[in-house]
Amino acid sequence: MPTALPGLRSAVLGALPLHVTADDGVDWTVEDLTGWRGSPATTVQVAQKPGGHGGWATSRPWLTPRQMELRVLVSAPTPAALDTAYEQLLAAAGNGPVLLQVTEGSLTRKTLVYRNGDVFPVDDSDYHAVYSVPLIAPDPRRYGAEVITELYLPTSTGGLTLPLTLPLTISATVISGMARLDNAGSVAAPLRLVVYGPVSQPQITVTDDAGDTWTLTYSGDISAGDWVDIDTEAATVLYNGQASRRSLLSGDWPSVPPGGADIAFRAPLYSAAARLTVAHRAAWM
Repeated sequence: MPTALPGLRSAVLGALPLHVTADDGVDWTVEDLTGWRGSPATTVQVAQKPGGHGGWATSRPWLTPRQMELRVLVSAPTPAALDTAYEQLLAAAGNGPVLLQVTEGSLTRKTLVYRNGDVFPVDDSDYHAVYSVPLIAPDPRRYGAEVITELYLPTSTGGLTLPLTLPLTISATVISGMARLDNAGSVAAPLRLVVYGPVSQPQITVTDDAGDTWTLTYSGDISAGDWVDIDTEAATVLYNGQASRRSLLSGDWPSVPPGGADIAFRAPLYSAAARLTVAHRAAWM
């Protein structure tokens, strides 16, 4: 079993740990990860005011992709082991997308990356080599662990029997129809919403701490045993994961701003079996 090495930063590229002593005696050390800290540029364009100081922003600013260079020091007991380690690094980088997971102190964040150039040694000997791995993350946000919350339609009666089988693998279950979604990061994070039937015309409302509200309303019926999958990042609405129902959804795409937001699940008619599963993560620039 690989043994973790001391240090403030460690990383995992795909399935390859990069700050450990592996079972074959090879030491993997993250020398640098340029571009991981800090924020990428934005797409904002500013035109000079023709008759005054300053300028006008001509577009809504979005973050550009995150460009990174991962430098890995590999120390091996034999030249053959060093060659094998290089092949393992190439396989881990692959053609993408590959999950890059970085731990700094007690904070672990993740993003999907692609290899963005040649993987080559910048320093090479029989037993040691430093490899440069250029990476690009199309989504520049760095995400924390996914949190799953499950909501049921609110009821004013004295409780209800939930059709669930234990043990559950969810982080919270709410029968009030409301829950708190926290975001400890620095940028708004997308949501994955799955509504399970039977339910007619379900409505999802997200309210941030400033009182701003986003509401999504699905104008169709969801039968028992069926579900509607709503991805606010991809702006897709799929019935049973296949058939598009985008035309049945109205409203603005919600997200979870820094700090967090409250989410509510409602429907015109109560259904004890109807539920909403919410997946979200903290996000950093």
